Amino acid sequence: MLLLILFMVIELPALGFDWPALGFLVFAMALHHSALTAEVVRAGILSLPRGQREAAFALGMRPYQAMLYVVLPQALRSMLPALISSVLAIVQDTSLGYVIPYDELLHRSREVSSYAPQSLLQAAFIVTLMDGLVSAALLYLKRRVTRRQGRVVVRSAAVSGVCATASDAVDVGEASVAGRK
Repeated sequence: MLLLILFMVIELPALGFDWPALGFLVFAMALHHSALTAEVVRAGILSLPRGQREAAFALGMRPYQAMLYVVLPQALRSMLPALISSVLAIVQDTSLGYVIPYDELLHRSREVSSYAPQSLLQAAFIVTLMDGLVSAALLYLKRRVTRRQGRVVVRSAAVSGVCATASDAVDVGEASVAGRK
């Protein structure tokens, strides 16, 4: 990512692009994270059984309708934790803007710190607090989604008697033992 940002800042102006530093940073991050997100979406779609799409075709849906109404809603459930992690990575990767001459909060506070040395520490504290709050909120959301999806798998496994993982086997075993009593 860092090399991509540096490449954008050095090579794109040579090709005639006259953007501000923020434009180069956003373009590099968008390019990098769009590739990662495309891979997450591809993996989510391929994680579904092939029969889901075939069933949509059997109902007379066109390929785009099958993707929009059948495949993507189901794949989104499996993609959601990875997509939340991608958003968290975007938030954390914004700190890579220090390698280019972009006036961010910490860069500006370094200039001010020559007049008031405590301002650098105050700005660093504010940035750390903001980044920490956003990261904590996204991690909480990811854990909650993962836990919720885990409960759904256990319930469906308990009903059908099929276990997806070893932890599901323990949960299903406990449920069947409790049901026998």
